[in-house]
Amino acid sequence: MKFDGIAFLKEIKEFTPIEEGYSGAYKYSFYKNERKYFLKVGRFKLQTDLENLLIEAGINHPKIIEMGKMNEEYNYIIEEYSEGDNLKYKLNHYDKKFIYEFGFKIGKQYGNLRKKFPDKHVSKKFLEKHKNDVKNRIKDLETEIENHKKEIQPEQLEFLEFIIRYLEKNFSFIKHSKFVFGHTDVKPSNFLLHKKKIIATDIEHTDYKELSLALLWSYARGDYKNEKNIAFTQGYLDGLYNLNIPKNILYAFNYNYIYNMVNYCTDYLKEQNYKKMTRLITYVKEHYMKNGTIIISEKLRSNSNVKNFPKLKKFDFALVEGSYSPDNFTFECTNKKKHYFLKIITMSEKRFERILKYYKLLEEEKIPMSPVRDYGVCEKDKCYYVVFDFIPYKEMNAEKELTTFEEGKKYGLLVAKYLKRLKGKTLVEMSILDDKKLYSDILDHVNKVYQYDNYSQYVKWSKEETIKYIDTYIKEFQEESLNLIHRDIKFRNILYDKGENLIFVDNETITYSYDILNFLYNIHEGFRPNANKAYHGFVNGYLSYMNQGVIPKRMEGQAKLLLLYYYFRIVLAFLEKRGKETEIEEYMNLCEEYIVKGKTVEWLN
Repeated sequence: MKFDGIAFLKEIKEFTPIEEGYSGAYKYSFYKNERKYFLKVGRFKLQTDLENLLIEAGINHPKIIEMGKMNEEYNYIIEEYSEGDNLKYKLNHYDKKFIYEFGFKIGKQYGNLRKKFPDKHVSKKFLEKHKNDVKNRIKDLETEIENHKKEIQPEQLEFLEFIIRYLEKNFSFIKHSKFVFGHTDVKPSNFLLHKKKIIATDIEHTDYKELSLALLWSYARGDYKNEKNIAFTQGYLDGLYNLNIPKNILYAFNYNYIYNMVNYCTDYLKEQNYKKMTRLITYVKEHYMKNGTIIISEKLRSNSNVKNFPKLKKFDFALVEGSYSPDNFTFECTNKKKHYFLKIITMSEKRFERILKYYKLLEEEKIPMSPVRDYGVCEKDKCYYVVFDFIPYKEMNAEKELTTFEEGKKYGLLVAKYLKRLKGKTLVEMSILDDKKLYSDILDHVNKVYQYDNYSQYVKWSKEETIKYIDTYIKEFQEESLNLIHRDIKFRNILYDKGENLIFVDNETITYSYDILNFLYNIHEGFRPNANKAYHGFVNGYLSYMNQGVIPKRMEGQAKLLLLYYYFRIVLAFLEKRGKETEIEEYMNLCEEYIVKGKTVEWLN
């Protein structure tokens, strides 16, 4: 392809073709004055003000150098080349919660465009075209059914007839959908992750499009493993509509999901791949059907019903990041006069009632937390909400001032002074995490790791040696008393005013257990060579206050067991394709140093 008519490309002699993607566009990378650029040539709409539009909406994107008409058939766009990891290939490295958060951020950014370009009703022209597309797809499927009727199993035929009837009967779902201005091909592969920033690509496709079709490849993939694509779509819709998704739009998602299934089933029949078609049918029935009805709309509603909560009808929502619990979502809720935090928690009714009792106990014991202003059940089962007052304090770890052992110890002592009020308190039906439960949890992780053939790349010692270390250190808990504990004490779960006024957050993890298990999910940080000394002081101050000024020697063994536990957690997460490989070698070396060689944990002495 020649680019003689494009002034910016006149002196460029070498273009490297980029083969990724399924579009009909031509894509190249090239260098000019030692800077890397991206060139795309295709049949897309020219929008000369696109750069300003994206900047105004706060959408991170590659800088546009120029756009123009190449010839009567094609237009072109030149962008600065953006480095980053394609989100599509990173999905397996993150829990669904984080995929939701990525989607929410993107949806929130594109939601800014809706302020300038309001949603539109779907046009008659679109409806007519889409209806014809559906009819043609159904006709293709019916042809393949007739061609292979002898080979099709009864349960397969039943499903194929169901989706045909469904599409013929429910076209009204599309009539009540909306045309939304934004990215017209929203899917993980069109976004990059670079240094915690999400960058939109294929930005030239910014226009009006029926929303369920714009998101089709995010929620209707036929690979039988699309729960994370669903989480991405949930987040995007919640961000786009400020947690207030119109129901009619979601019904269109039901419809176009089945429309997409027709394509897969037609292809499988052509290929005579009945085994693959059975897997698809089984997956759809198990995940997206209930009582003979398609429930994509239910799956995608996610947190959208919070707008029904009386206190939050006119609020704007921003996702608060940081929680690693896949069941908790926290939102900052603001309007001109008020400011709240909203927490949405998936759990059993009994556990939620227990948490409310814990909030009450904290209040009775004058342990500072954000006041609860509203709570209740969401529309979907086992999903509850709590609305807290906003307290304008900072997270401890957000302040660079806390860097020394002494500063950390000051706050460790202060936190312990408050939480010691829980000693001897009881709550009915509170869960207990004792040495037996801890032992079984660790052993479960260890057994799973050693089941992988390639475990030896990540663990230096044998399973027998590992169990010997566990058996040794679990004994260090036997002299310890069980008490009511917070269970997740860390800097970012303590808000403060830079003085001695504190607020405890994430107070839902209450349990009966050992003091050191307050630090179950973050004590491993203290073992790192470059660990913040304030963290050492924080743990030291807390544990020394709880033990009359002297930390018992047994707590060093307890801490080492938690280090080993964390190490096997990150190894297992990576082997199961849920986590990253980056920390494994570091923590393997730390276990070698502190557990195998027995180095003293100085900050616990």
